[in-house]
Amino acid sequence: MFALEVEYLTGRAVASRRHDREAAEWPPHPGRLFSALVATLKECELGEAEREALFWLERQPPPSLSVGEATARDVVRVFVPVNDTSAPDKVPPKGFSATQISEGIKVLPDRRSRQQRAFPSVTLAHPVVHFIWAASVPEEVNQHYQALDRLARHVTYLGHSSSLVRISVCHEPPPPTLVPTEAGEEVLRVPTQGRLVELEETYQRGAPISPGIFRAYARIGKRLEDPADTVFGDMIVFRRVGGPRLPLHASPNLTSTVRRALMALAGPHPGEIISGHAPDGSPSQQPHVAIIPLAYVAHTYADGNIMGFAVVLPRRLGRFDPTRRQIAQALVRLESLEMGRAGVWKVERVTGESVPRSLQVDPYTGLARLWATVTPMLLDYIPKDKPGKDQKAIVATACERIGLPRPVEIEIGPVSPFRGVPPSGHFARLRNGKQPHLHRTHIVAEFDRPVRGPVILGAGRYLGMGLCRRLGRPSEGGDS
Repeated sequence: MFALEVEYLTGRAVASRRHDREAAEWPPHPGRLFSALVATLKECELGEAEREALFWLERQPPPSLSVGEATARDVVRVFVPVNDTSAPDKVPPKGFSATQISEGIKVLPDRRSRQQRAFPSVTLAHPVVHFIWAASVPEEVNQHYQALDRLARHVTYLGHSSSLVRISVCHEPPPPTLVPTEAGEEVLRVPTQGRLVELEETYQRGAPISPGIFRAYARIGKRLEDPADTVFGDMIVFRRVGGPRLPLHASPNLTSTVRRALMALAGPHPGEIISGHAPDGSPSQQPHVAIIPLAYVAHTYADGNIMGFAVVLPRRLGRFDPTRRQIAQALVRLESLEMGRAGVWKVERVTGESVPRSLQVDPYTGLARLWATVTPMLLDYIPKDKPGKDQKAIVATACERIGLPRPVEIEIGPVSPFRGVPPSGHFARLRNGKQPHLHRTHIVAEFDRPVRGPVILGAGRYLGMGLCRRLGRPSEGGDS
């Protein structure tokens, strides 16, 4: 067993959630601890032994946590000075220009601009947290023990710089209170193999840091209802940074363009998991990459404009599957989309700390019993007025096809319950091979147990049709 003990020296933890800058993060995520260790490696100019120790640590299964309760403090917004503007190191031969002088004097106290910031924090009932790697091999722990101890002792804060900590290697940690699991009420960022190099390369490029991999955690002793999973897994989100606005009913044009771009960027032989076709050219019978639109919906002022899109990976795709690397290489090169008369989109991957509400993944990946469509579902065949052939039966079969149980209740109609979503008739009619134009309809499906998304149903699911979002009161795990 290997464990790191983190003591919050001020009795409180100051750190923001990645997607809500005014809410405190608690418990601390293992991914945050790993990033702090990497920062210490670089700032303290430690050696190759410490770097190898981090390579070892990122290969370990996600740690368990022993963590106490915390009380959120009131968030008070303050105005803080912005970073100093850059200025030349030497006086130019012709002197400073008027623009340079104007920029330079902005660092004076009475001229500095300020921006509103919030520093959310929690008060801790017990200021000590343990990160426990119970499955680590003793011989490997002994090999890296001294390097990990040096790294830990050099870390001074975790989260905001005011969140002072003492970190040390712990030989006898207390029993865990949070353990990684397939289903849990907590979702934490965890380090995985390749994270150290990713952080180093991201820093060198000056790019925003990606959140990394998320893992569900469950509290010890709390019985959880087993959720149902779909065949769809991780969502990799891109935002539009330039180009024309597109309404949600134009999403098939966008998703088809993204798929063609990924196939071109994946090289001369894109795999079945990207192309959606078997080597003989027939449609793939295995789950493959899906493209979904992300639009401004489910809000009082929602207008249905597409803000970006997500590439959805099959859930069965392992973290170290070679195919994942081919997909990642294509995504790294994805910078623009040529959409004919609609124009050109400039896109970038969403990896920053603050993500717009429309591009957040939780409404599409969280747990809920009630789900409703954002894009209408394309029924797999023409419904008939016969038992097992009507619209509800087609929807139920579509749920089973992606790994879900049959819904206990299904509502079908032309209108989505989400504000900003166009009626189903506004979306173009699509064909499925030799099938005639497929019937399109919005649906609401209720299940007998929590379902974990992404939920994408029907004939056009790999191009973002039949995309569902959680529905319900927040206390039920949905979005109203």
